[in-house]
Amino acid sequence: MERLDITIWGNGTRFITNQLINAGDRIYLSYSETSYAAAVKFTGNGSPKYNCSYAIQNVLYPLAGSEHELLPLVHSKDLNGMIFFNRLIPRTDKREKLAEKIIDLAKDSIPPLFAKMIKADVKGYFAEARMRWFIYDFAYSKGSAEVRQLFETESRRYLDTADAAIISRSPNQIKFLYRLAVAKLMFDKGSESKTIYEICQKISSEYSGTLREKVLTFYLLASPDGDSEEYEGCLKNAANSFKSKTSVHFLRERLISSYSKRPLMDFAMPDSTGKIRKISEFKGKVVVIDFWFTNCVPCVELSKNLKENILPLYKSEKEIVFITINLDKYKKTWMKSLKSGLYTSYRSIDLFSGGVAFEHPFVKHYGLQGAPYLFLVNRQGILLDSNLSKENKNMVDQINKALYQEK
Repeated sequence: MERLDITIWGNGTRFITNQLINAGDRIYLSYSETSYAAAVKFTGNGSPKYNCSYAIQNVLYPLAGSEHELLPLVHSKDLNGMIFFNRLIPRTDKREKLAEKIIDLAKDSIPPLFAKMIKADVKGYFAEARMRWFIYDFAYSKGSAEVRQLFETESRRYLDTADAAIISRSPNQIKFLYRLAVAKLMFDKGSESKTIYEICQKISSEYSGTLREKVLTFYLLASPDGDSEEYEGCLKNAANSFKSKTSVHFLRERLISSYSKRPLMDFAMPDSTGKIRKISEFKGKVVVIDFWFTNCVPCVELSKNLKENILPLYKSEKEIVFITINLDKYKKTWMKSLKSGLYTSYRSIDLFSGGVAFEHPFVKHYGLQGAPYLFLVNRQGILLDSNLSKENKNMVDQINKALYQEK
C-alpha cells in the first residue's frame, strides 16, 4: 500500500492528496467539463477507492474557505475565542458527517483495510484542523477556562490510538497528533512560547513506539523555527535512537543539511534569459535565496510579503542579492509563473532547477522536500541559515546582521 498525489488540470485545478494505491490497480480517468462544472470519474480495477477519495476531497476543500472566512474573528482582540469555535465547529461537523457517509456508501466496494485507512485520514483531517484552531486562538484567548474545556472535549473526541498500525500510516493522523501535542504544551505552560526541545519532549511524553517516531519525524522534517543548535541536537538524538530505517535516513539527511556556518554548495542554474549563474559569482554580497514552485500557496504569500515589507527596505542597497530557485518540472510552467508576477519580483534573479525539481543535486544536498524555504548567505559564501525565519522582524534582523555587522 502506497500513496500518491493526483493533480487534474482543467477548468480549475483539482487535487487528490495522499491517494491510497495498491499493487494491481489499473485505473482509467475520464474528465469532462462545461463552463461552470467539471466531472471526474475513475474506472478500472481498484477504482472505487479513487472515486471515494475524490468525492471526499470535494467535501474537504470548502472547509478551508470557511476557515479563512472566520479566521479574522480569532485575530480580533475584542472577541472571545469561543465565538470563533462556536461558528466554525458546526460547519465542519456537517462536512465530517458527509465525508463519513460517503465512506459508508462505498465500503462494500472497497477492501476493508482501505476503508479503515480512508476513514482514519478523514478523521485526522478534521482533528488536525481543530487543534490548529486552538493554537491560533491561544495568542488571543490566552487559553481561557472555557476554551480549555472545549479543547479537552475535542481532544478526547478525536484521540484514538487503539489501532496504532492504521493511525501511523495516515499522514493526517500524524499531523493531528503533532498539533495536539503542541496545543497541550501551550495549555500546560499557559504560554504560546515554545522551543524546539520542549515540543520534542512533549511529543516523546505523549506517544510511544512507532507513533512517537512518526510524529517526531514529521515535526523535525518540517524545519521548525527556533534555535539552530537546539534543532540540530534534536535531529541528532532522533537519528541515533529511532528504529525506523526510513525515518533515520531522512533525519540524517536533514541533519547534514542543517549545519550552518559552512560554505554554501555551489551550483550552476539557468536564469530566465538562459544564462548560467553560479552562487560563486555573488561572493562579496549578502544573498537571500527563495525556493518555490508553481501552485504553492505559501510561496505566493511569502513572495507578496517580501515585495511589500522586505524588499523596499533594501531598495538602494547594492550589497544584497535576492535569488529565486524554481522547483517546477517543466520550464514552460516556470516561465508562465514568472510572467504572473506572483512568485518573484523585479529585484530577484530567477533561476530554474532544470526540470529535476527536488532531485537537483543542490536542492537534494540540503534535504529540501517542500517550499517555500529561505537561505541566507553571507559575503564569504557561508550559509548562515538554511531556514531563515519568515517572520518579518526576525528576517530583517538576520539580514541586517549579515549586511552591516559581518563586513
